[in-house]
Amino acid sequence: MSFDAQLAHACPHFIRYERTSISGGREILPLSPISGSGMLKLRVDEVEIPPEGLFSLVSAPFPSSAPYKITATSNTLFIASESTEVEITLPAKIYSQAEMISQISKSLPPPFSVSAYGQSVAVENGGQTNKLTLSGSALARLGFKGARLTKRAKTLAPSWKLVKDRTRPGSKIIFSDTYEPQGLVDISYLAEKSYCRRCGGTGVENDFRFDVSGDIQVIEGYDLLYQAVAKILLTQYRSNPYHTWYGSTAISLIGKKSNSGTALALKDSVRAALDNLVNIQGQQVKVQAMSLEERLKRVVSIDVTSLGDDQTAYLVKVVVESMSSQPVSINIVFAVPGSIPLDGGLV
Repeated sequence: MSFDAQLAHACPHFIRYERTSISGGREILPLSPISGSGMLKLRVDEVEIPPEGLFSLVSAPFPSSAPYKITATSNTLFIASESTEVEITLPAKIYSQAEMISQISKSLPPPFSVSAYGQSVAVENGGQTNKLTLSGSALARLGFKGARLTKRAKTLAPSWKLVKDRTRPGSKIIFSDTYEPQGLVDISYLAEKSYCRRCGGTGVENDFRFDVSGDIQVIEGYDLLYQAVAKILLTQYRSNPYHTWYGSTAISLIGKKSNSGTALALKDSVRAALDNLVNIQGQQVKVQAMSLEERLKRVVSIDVTSLGDDQTAYLVKVVVESMSSQPVSINIVFAVPGSIPLDGGLV
């Protein structure tokens, strides 16, 4: 049984780290329309900007240094942002700096954090909220003069949202306020299939992929037969200087107006290439173990039709039979500027 690197994959239509700019300081127009918010990320100099905006880190240090004496009547601490409030009950005791940090950390969810600040302790907002509020009966024990402390962050990037693009399908990004960053802006997003630049709208991406171990993904069996047929039909005859006998002349017919003569020539080219593949595999099996599923036995049918209203594009439907007597169907679009294998199960 042999194998080959897998070339055709179901396209995820996921565009990663597309370099972009902010038009008029308010909107981002991606190269492909955005299909939705799933997997959507916006970054500036590799720092992610969440939809609610990005803010400077706000720190609220305790005015008093450790140790802290907490009593049963002065032991509550509230830490809040615009949308989140956490109530922390501190057991009555004398706390060292490390003990106070540990006790608060147990109940403090992200984006809040607590850390050492000199001999004191500081609560921080993590840069994802523009307000930090501390309150509660324990504040006096921590050195605060009042019953409440509120600090506001500086806005580093305004909030943004997806809105429908009126000029084309899909969505675009709109900021709530003018934003003109000095760094490099990139976005990652799911694109509309018809406008996907990875697969050209076909649903099939032709490229190498690697598994989690770093090894190239391979195929065998019927999938290998499918790919072997697609490869020989999509390779221009004599284009490989080391194997000038490999390929088909189908590519040279692209651009000619559709008529019975052109369709017949395309059909003959496909059949000649597949007959050649039968001969190639016949020689290959003499020196290499091959499964019955990956070997081409015969061509069952070849159907050539013009593609919609485009008189210079052709859809070739090929059905072949493997040595295991299993039929395999291959659909290929021959068109300018390139030809694409289409697998109905992948689209």
